[in-house]
Amino acid sequence: MTTKHFIFFVCLLANLAAWASPSDSVMFRVYIDKLWGIVNTKGEYVVPPQYEWMGKFSENGFVPVRTFDGLFGYVSKNGTIINPQYYDAGSFSNGLACVKLHGKKGFIDTTGQVRIEIQFDDALGFSEGLAAVKIDGLWGYINTKGEFVIKPQYLRAGMFDCGLAHAARTDVGLGFIDTTGTFVIEPQYQYAWKFGKHSYCVVRVNRKFGMIDKQGNYIVEPQFSGIYEFSDGMLRVEKDYEYGFVDTLGNIIEPYEYCLGFRNGFSRIEKNKKYGFIDKTGKVIVEPQFSRADDFSEGLAAVEVKKKYGYIDKTGTVVIKPKFKTACIFSNGYARVEVHDKWGYIDTTGKYVIKPKYEEASDFFDNGLACIQINGKWGFIDKTGEFVTPPQFSGVYGFSFNKGYISVSKGAKIGIMDDSGKIIIEPLYNRIEW
Repeated sequence: MTTKHFIFFVCLLANLAAWASPSDSVMFRVYIDKLWGIVNTKGEYVVPPQYEWMGKFSENGFVPVRTFDGLFGYVSKNGTIINPQYYDAGSFSNGLACVKLHGKKGFIDTTGQVRIEIQFDDALGFSEGLAAVKIDGLWGYINTKGEFVIKPQYLRAGMFDCGLAHAARTDVGLGFIDTTGTFVIEPQYQYAWKFGKHSYCVVRVNRKFGMIDKQGNYIVEPQFSGIYEFSDGMLRVEKDYEYGFVDTLGNIIEPYEYCLGFRNGFSRIEKNKKYGFIDKTGKVIVEPQFSRADDFSEGLAAVEVKKKYGYIDKTGTVVIKPKFKTACIFSNGYARVEVHDKWGYIDTTGKYVIKPKYEEASDFFDNGLACIQINGKWGFIDKTGEFVTPPQFSGVYGFSFNKGYISVSKGAKIGIMDDSGKIIIEPLYNRIEW
C-alpha cells in the first residue's frame, strides 16, 4: 500500500467512525468473508472488515489486530488506528501495551507512541503499575516510566496481583515477592495460583495441592491429587479418587464418590449411585436417594424418582409430584419442564404458567424473556407466553443475554437482538463477538 493510499484509507476510516456514533459503549467484533471488523449497536461500521485476526477489547476500548501480512496493530471502539507494524501485540493495561519488533519487546501508549524503548527479550503486561521484563536471561520489574523498580534477578516472574507476584531465582520452586522485590514467601512450590482479592492461594508441592495464606502458612497441607472450582467460598478437591471440599479456613468436608460445586449453599453428592445434598458444614440435609438431581434454585431442586422428575424442598420433602420427563432449575420464578416431548413452564407451586407446547426451550432470563423453538425455528416469549419475537431463527447462541444483547442466526449467518426483542444487527456475519 502506498503512503498516499494509506492516508486516504485512514481518513476514510475516521469518517466512518464519526458516522458510527463512537459514544456507543457496546461494540461488536464481526467476521465476514474471512475479515474482521467492528460494528456498533446500530449495525454501523466503526471499523470495516479488513483484518485477518482481531483480539478482545481491553480496558480502554482498544483491540489488537493482525493483517494478512502478519503485522500487528490496534483499533479502538471509536475507530482510532495504531498502524500495524509489530510482530506481536498485547492488550492495553495501565495505559500501555506490550509490543514486539525485531525480536525485542517494549511498550506503546494509546497514541501509538513508544513510551518504553523496545529493548527487552520478553515482557508481560502492566499490572498494579509494574511490568515484568526479561533482559540478559533474568526477569525484573519496571514502572510505567520504564525505570527498573526491581532489578533483573529472577528466572521466572509473574504479574502483580494485590501486591504480590510469584517469582523464582532458581529452578527449585516458586515463591511470592512484594513490590520491593523481597520474598515474603520463600520459593518452594511447583505451582501456585494468584492470591487475588482472597487471603489464600492454592499451591502444589510434590504433585499434591494445598492452600496457604499470605504469610506462607499452610491453611491446608498439600494432600489433594486434584483441585477444581471455587464456588460459594468452597474449593472442590479430589483425593484417592473421591471428592470433597475445603473452605478458606482449612475445614475439610469428608469425601464422597462424587460431588459438584456449591450453588445457593448446597452441593449435590453421590453415594452408591444415588444423589443427595450437603450444606457448607458438610452436614447431609438430603440423604442420597435419588437416581438424578439438579442444583437447588429458589428453594427447590429437581430430582428423579422412578424415571419421572419432580421437586423437593431443602428438607428433602417432595413438594411437586414427580410427573415430568425432564425438569430444570427455577429461574426468575419459573422452571422449564418436559412432558410428552414438549416443553412448558411451571411456577414454584407446580402449576403450569405456560403449557408444554415447544420443541425446545431455555430458562427465563433476567429480562423476562425466554427463547423457545417451534417447527425448528427459535423465537422469544415473555412470561405470559406471548411472542416478543416470533420464531424465525435457526439458532440462538449461548442462551443468555450479554450486556443486553444476544446472538441469533438465520441459516449460517449471525446477527444481534436486543433485550426488547428487536433485531439491531441483521444476520449477515459468520461470527459476532463482544
